[in-house]
Amino acid sequence: MIRAKSDSTPFIYGTGWDGGEAEVERPMEGVFQGLILGMKLRGTTLEALGEHWVHTSFLILGGLSFLLAGGIFLTYRNVSKEMALARLKSDFVSNVSHELRTPLALIRLYAETLELGRLTGPSKHQEYYSIIRKESERLTALINNILDFSRIEAGRKEYDFRETDMCELVRNTLESYRYQIEQNGFTFEEKIAEVPPLNVDREAMARSLVNLVNNALKYSQDRKHIRVNLYREDGTVKLEVVDQGIGIPANEQHRIFEKLGARWGRRGRKHSGRRKQVHYHVAFGLATKQRQSSIRLNSAEGVAMGRSAVIEFQTRTSRVGESDMARILIGEDEPNMVAGLRDNFEFEGYQVITAPDGVAGLERALSESPDLVILDVMMPRMSGLDVCKQLKSKRPSIPIIMLTARGQEIDKVVGLELGADDYVTKPFSIRELLARVNAVLRRSRIVPKEHEHVSFGDVEVNLRSCQVSRGGKSLDFSSKEFELLKYFLCHQGETLSRDRLLEEVWGYDRFPTTRTVDAHIVHLRQKIEPKPDEPRFILTVHGTGYKFVS
Repeated sequence: MIRAKSDSTPFIYGTGWDGGEAEVERPMEGVFQGLILGMKLRGTTLEALGEHWVHTSFLILGGLSFLLAGGIFLTYRNVSKEMALARLKSDFVSNVSHELRTPLALIRLYAETLELGRLTGPSKHQEYYSIIRKESERLTALINNILDFSRIEAGRKEYDFRETDMCELVRNTLESYRYQIEQNGFTFEEKIAEVPPLNVDREAMARSLVNLVNNALKYSQDRKHIRVNLYREDGTVKLEVVDQGIGIPANEQHRIFEKLGARWGRRGRKHSGRRKQVHYHVAFGLATKQRQSSIRLNSAEGVAMGRSAVIEFQTRTSRVGESDMARILIGEDEPNMVAGLRDNFEFEGYQVITAPDGVAGLERALSESPDLVILDVMMPRMSGLDVCKQLKSKRPSIPIIMLTARGQEIDKVVGLELGADDYVTKPFSIRELLARVNAVLRRSRIVPKEHEHVSFGDVEVNLRSCQVSRGGKSLDFSSKEFELLKYFLCHQGETLSRDRLLEEVWGYDRFPTTRTVDAHIVHLRQKIEPKPDEPRFILTVHGTGYKFVS
């Protein structure tokens, strides 16, 4: 627009001029005296536009500042957490190092004392032997704890559920730890009632109990008393460990399951990741197959702390007992090993016969038909593997346990595939070997005499002579195929998991893969099913295992 210098009203303006004052004005003195040229933007003003940009800039700067502050805070918090975790890991390693060095030092001390001949009498020797054994068991338990801890953190921990006599398990576990309890000046009380067998992981269960007791030893200061209760209540079995140590407030009890959880108590004592490790085992080791279990922690800071582990259970069929005076053949060329095994087996009530080499072992096994054969692999004249292969081809009903120093995976696989019922590597625990002997004998005698002959469809099975025929024609079965069929026949209608079949039929709880079961099932179906692709007898239970129906 154009206006006179003395008048604010324009006398010439464009079609878009909407009145008001011009934002920018310039005098036109060089061309038209007394006139002023004015301009402004349509719909807004430069001042308003400038204010808008200033406001927007402040908002952007404020947002960026907030994000920067948040990033600094998160970085600081994460760095602090990582530093705290690093400190806890360092403390954990230090604690573990101390825990490992203590039993090692004791074992070395007592062993050197025995070697130097500084003891006065047989009773003192026996005491030293007992202490060395207990400390070696303690060291083994610590190493197993560390290995289990790493497996749990990596998500690779596996559990082996089987029917377990809880009374016996708790008594044996506490007895092995009694020396440690007494050495720390604790009074100990146990109340173990009769409870039915439970389907649990024996190793994890025992370690959970030991870890809880070990926690009580570490965190009880003035009132040194531990009580262990095993009892039934309202259809459940409860294993309870009660101590008088430092308590945990209710609002922090959930942290016992955290990764390397720690806190500072009122007394200024740090609760390290060892406490978490204990409850980690309780949380997972006590679970049954159906996961019908729970854990209850009753505790308060500054007062006595008690913990109760509650297991929901369903009883299974009772065990098949071993008959008295079972005869065991030991094929071993090391005289001291034979003597030690003989003493332990005879103490358990077994009859023992021996063979110093493979040929003698095979001859005695065929002529005397023992209830069980224990074979070393590296024997003179004939290896234990060859003895196993020939014996299984002639007497498939005789169970065999390989007891050898050859512990590579391929050695175990070959031994089990040749027909061995179990595979134990040296060095070994005599209690574990005895338990495996009992389990193999129990499996070999699972069939009553009145059920020796079983038929389904056109298949006839003689469970005593280990013969199978179909349509009157004899079928060729390997020893493991027959044992698998026998186990199915003895558990008709039950859903059997692959892990259970591996444990009960192969008798080896660390077999490389459950695909072995699937392969044997395929072979069985090809031999006994009218249409292997549409099985009538051995059915697949998806996600679980197999079921035999006749």
